[in-house]
Amino acid sequence: MSKVPQLYFTNFTSSGNLSSDVNKSINDRTVDPIKYEGITFVMFYSTPCCLQEINVFNEIHNNINTMNTLVPMHFYIYQVNKGTNSAINSLPNAPYRIMGYPYIVTFYNGTFCSVYKPDDIPEPHLLANDIINYGNKITTKSICNMMK
Repeated sequence: MSKVPQLYFTNFTSSGNLSSDVNKSINDRTVDPIKYEGITFVMFYSTPCCLQEINVFNEIHNNINTMNTLVPMHFYIYQVNKGTNSAINSLPNAPYRIMGYPYIVTFYNGTFCSVYKPDDIPEPHLLANDIINYGNKITTKSICNMMK
């Protein structure tokens, strides 16, 4: 059973989008829509919070190939209190600010889509089903920001 991958500050552009180009400065990084094709969920957390939600992400990550999804889905976690990772809170052009934990940011083909804020995240036992249903609703970039 593999664990959901951990992202770091280098995985983001200065506008807060996902990037696979970690060799350039943060302002020059590019989003790779192939690597992040479809919907990507990134849960920002701070230890010791969010163990149940991380377990849900691990479960979805390990079972995504057997689930009925309309688009590819990816799951990552981001520990904000780990060294330079706290800088994610101050990206100059990001359309979201991490305010409380867990905070789930969704991306469509690597580009910011929407957020689940701590006060609207379902209980852990409902989270997996809610995330899969939400991901299936997002089929085009044009409707992405209106969903949540």
